[in-house]
Amino acid sequence: MQVLPLCLYVSLCFYLLFRMSLTLTCYMNLSKFPFDQQDCGMKIMSYAHRTDEIMLHWLTGENEPVEIEPKVSLPQYAVTGSTVADGVEQYIPGNFSYLTVDFHLERLLGFYLLEAFIPSSGLVVVAWLSLWLDPVASPARVTLAITTLLALITQSNLLKSGLPKVAYITAIDIWLTMCQLLVYVLLIEYGLVYWLHTTGGMASSKCCKDRNSDKDMFMDKARFPASRKMTSFDRAESQTTLTNLSTKYTYTEGMTERTPESAMFQTQYGSRREKKISVTETSAYIGYGKRVDRICKVTFLGFFGIFAIIYWRTYYF
Repeated sequence: MQVLPLCLYVSLCFYLLFRMSLTLTCYMNLSKFPFDQQDCGMKIMSYAHRTDEIMLHWLTGENEPVEIEPKVSLPQYAVTGSTVADGVEQYIPGNFSYLTVDFHLERLLGFYLLEAFIPSSGLVVVAWLSLWLDPVASPARVTLAITTLLALITQSNLLKSGLPKVAYITAIDIWLTMCQLLVYVLLIEYGLVYWLHTTGGMASSKCCKDRNSDKDMFMDKARFPASRKMTSFDRAESQTTLTNLSTKYTYTEGMTERTPESAMFQTQYGSRREKKISVTETSAYIGYGKRVDRICKVTFLGFFGIFAIIYWRTYYF
């Protein structure tokens, strides 16, 4: 049988002292996690004695009714204070007196800064460095972006594994999701840049291939009949003939006199302007790709910086 210390005063008030260990459940709203502040309450009520038999009140005076030991600390929270109240609740058997105390908890950010925010920010910056690589180096750029994306997804899953499964979005979900979206945008941006470079290279190769094909066709028709098969000696001779034909231009004032062979040469190869246009179109595709890279180098990191400022001002400051 446990003996409890009981003191009875002249005013018919008694002082009861005993120690009790409790395991309580606190319902939390994690929408601002890990910047959340929680209020965990405890309610004390008489079970069998109505208000006409017993009334519960917090002790008032110089000392606080609830004292928190300064040496007691929680791993993830800091106890910032407490609020006490009392009252009466009405039930079918009668009215019962109760006491309540709410403990104010503030989550500590040290763990999440080291395990979530700083590593994810570093991964985004590493992904941004892929913009400085040459677009031709596709293995390096794609590998760097995909590696950072997988690291962000793994980090997000590890953090969520220690949290209760909630149906709403938390603050850390917004941060990690935005970091992943930025890396996705980098992959899409590189796909566009690579397509522009590939299109420009294919246009350049096609232009050179067409010019070489037309050159061989002209040599065959200009030098040798269709029924005769060319030999290696004939090809060397046709090259000399082509050189002579390309130099058979005589210029007068404002007019150009061309031999029939030179006219045929110009018909087969096209004008200088057409060749220049094909080269210009080829360089334009590659120029567009480099321009997209230059724009993304500034806007990507700038957008991430603006997002970080708005995020921290909204949830922390």
